[in-house]
Amino acid sequence: MKKLVIISFIALSINSFAQEFNGGFLAGLTASQVDGDGYGGFDKTGVIVGVFVNRQISDKTTWQMELIYSHRGSKKNMQPDKDDFVFFKIHLEYLEVPLIINYEYSERISFDVGLSIGRLIKYYYENEQGEFTSNPFYKYSLGLIIGVNYHLSEHVIIALRETYSIYPIRGYANNGRWWYKTGSFSNSLSFTVNYQF
Repeated sequence: MKKLVIISFIALSINSFAQEFNGGFLAGLTASQVDGDGYGGFDKTGVIVGVFVNRQISDKTTWQMELIYSHRGSKKNMQPDKDDFVFFKIHLEYLEVPLIINYEYSERISFDVGLSIGRLIKYYYENEQGEFTSNPFYKYSLGLIIGVNYHLSEHVIIALRETYSIYPIRGYANNGRWWYKTGSFSNSLSFTVNYQF
């Protein structure tokens, strides 16, 4: 009897905990650039996939934590018609844990603000001569997130975000400087479809 009471209490506790939280998954595309590489434009495209869990903390505010895999970097294509034969690409792959506060502006629209802690799992440079890995990137990153969401339904959300690194993702060779900055900074846009259970 005592065991049955304990099991029942644990089951009720788990059920109560689960009812307070929602979960789901997301998938989409990224477009990014690296401030400080000498090139401009969100020309490096990639993928983003992940899972999330959230909990409502007030009538209009929700806290959300995510675990995502994303591509970042930068890219410059050749333009032979303009006698420009320079090709350059930085490819970065991160595992990230975004911590988000979501504010419900209306029934359909909400806004995000938060921080993302990232762990670099792979990187390489590439130019017209091939791949190389000199001047390595830092293993960890910290980014500021802002975003807007459109709620198509109770379960499906379209999300657009920008993530900008607060600290450099790498230093300059020979401790150089670009304008007032002492390193390279990641700037990434993401467009995802989120499904919440």
